[in-house]
Amino acid sequence: MKKIYYLLFLLLGLASCIEDNGNYEYTTLKEAKISGLNDSYRFVLQQPTVLKPTITTDIDAANLEYCWRISNDTLSKEKDLSYTFVNTLTSSNLLIFEVIDKSNRVRYTKRMNVTVVSPFQTGWLMLGSVAEKPVLSFQSYEEGNTYYPDVYNTVNKESLSGTPNCVKQLIYQDVLTGGYYSRVTPVCHIS
Repeated sequence: MKKIYYLLFLLLGLASCIEDNGNYEYTTLKEAKISGLNDSYRFVLQQPTVLKPTITTDIDAANLEYCWRISNDTLSKEKDLSYTFVNTLTSSNLLIFEVIDKSNRVRYTKRMNVTVVSPFQTGWLMLGSVAEKPVLSFQSYEEGNTYYPDVYNTVNKESLSGTPNCVKQLIYQDVLTGGYYSRVTPVCHIS
């Protein structure tokens, strides 16, 4: 029993010799508020996107850096985002805007849900004749309601031939990504 008391006394004695030299001078961090951005966005492929956030802070502007990213992909390092999506997103990643204080590397973040869709996501396909030649056109319901007068020729770099009959749509699931895609085929009678 004496050995236990002796060991306990020795441990307490060693613990009391340790000196605490910590720095307990705390500095209040400056704040940065991000406003002017929605919680979610729906962008259309190949259409320029511009987002202009408002930053309210007392941090010196020379000490601020910005970063727009989706997952690990950096879209821009400017305050305002000016970007054109060229691919649809394969998963539901977040669009992240960060304001970074260079003096202490503190990050202020705004996260937004983002969807990127094809301009052909919703709208009307129109198969008809122009100057006795078949033409497949598309009226998009996406932002801007863009009209594509000869979409088949634009995509395939060749014109349709024959007499226009109908448009067939095939919806299939990609084996690798699991995503659903739509394939459209115009049907023309050739005489």
